[in-house]
Amino acid sequence: MAIPVHFRNMTWRVNEASKRVAANHEIQRAIIRGQNRRQLQVERSVIQSRIYRMHPGVRKVFLASRLEKLKKQLN
Repeated sequence: MAIPVHFRNMTWRVNEASKRVAANHEIQRAIIRGQNRRQLQVERSVIQSRIYRMHPGVRKVFLASRLEKLKKQLN
């Protein structure tokens, strides 16, 4: 018994639609990754500019304390 033509068409359309959806998901993932990367860069530059605007003594103390915190997190 052969499969009716309209069922084969429906199967083909569903198959094509699923390919488009998969491609859209990849595009959306790439967009989200890019947005996250840009957001991190912006936040990093804001933090760096605030650190650089500090007086040298305050900056040194802040960076030293930050370094200690990072060392504790790594251990």
